[in-house]
Amino acid sequence: MAAMDAQVVDLLDDSPPLAEEAAPPAPTAEQLKEAIRVYLQGKDLSTISLKALRVELEQSLGVGQGGLDARKSEIRSTAQELVQEAQSAAAAPQAAVPEPVAKKRKALLGGAAAAVPGGSGAGAVEDSQ
Repeated sequence: MAAMDAQVVDLLDDSPPLAEEAAPPAPTAEQLKEAIRVYLQGKDLSTISLKALRVELEQSLGVGQGGLDARKSEIRSTAQELVQEAQSAAAAPQAAVPEPVAKKRKALLGGAAAAVPGGSGAGAVEDSQ
C-alpha cells in the first residue's frame, strides 16, 4: 500500500455574514430632549445623577448599554437646561390666576323705608292729608 500524503487546506469563508439584529437608529436631539423631559418629571431634581439618567435613556430609547456614551455632554447640557426651566417655572409667581378681591358688604340702613325710596313697607310713615 502506498502512503498517502495528508495536506491541510485553509478554507476561505466567503459566505455572507449572518443577519444580525439591526441596531436602532441613534435618537435625534429632539427625541433625546423629550426622553429626558419624561425622565425628569416627578423626580427630585437635586438627587438625579447623569449616569442614572443616561442608563435610563439607553433603556427607554433601546440603544443598548453604552449606546449614549458618546453623547454625554449633550445629555448633560439638555438635562441642565430642562432643570433650569423647571426651577424657574416653580419660582415664577402665578400671575395667570389673580387672587379674588374681597367684596365689601353694604351696611343696611335704619329701616325698610329708608332702604327703598318712596317705599311703603313696614315702618314707613304714611302722609295723611
